[in-house]
Amino acid sequence: MSQCKMPPLEPGPVIPGYGDPVFFNETERAYGASLVFRGEVEKRVNNGEAFTSYRPVSFQAQVVEGINYKIQVEVRIWLPAPIEPPEIVQKTVEMTVYWGLPPAIPKLTDAKILEPVEK
Repeated sequence: MSQCKMPPLEPGPVIPGYGDPVFFNETERAYGASLVFRGEVEKRVNNGEAFTSYRPVSFQAQVVEGINYKIQVEVRIWLPAPIEPPEIVQKTVEMTVYWGLPPAIPKLTDAKILEPVEK
C-alpha cells in the first residue's frame, strides 16, 4: 500500500510546560475516524443496533482535495429474528470517510456490509 502524505504543517507555538508538537500520522487519523463514526455506521448498516464487537483492521487512502479513507472494520452482529436461538455473525463493514484540508472536519460518506467473495 502506498503512503499518502498531507502537506507539511508548521509547528504550533511553544507552550511553556509542554513538549514539542507531535503530528498524527495517516494510520492514527484513519483509526480515529473509524472510531468517531461507529455510531453512524451502526445506524446505516445495522438499523441503529450496536455491534457486539467493532475492530478496525485496514484502510486505504486516496489523495484528493483532502483525503478519502476507505476503512474496513470487522464487526459482530446479532442475526435478526426469527433465528432461534439468536446467533452472532462476523461481517466486514467498509466505510468511506472524507477528511478535507485543514481546518476541515471529517465526514462519513458511505458505509456498507461487504458480502463474502465466492470462490
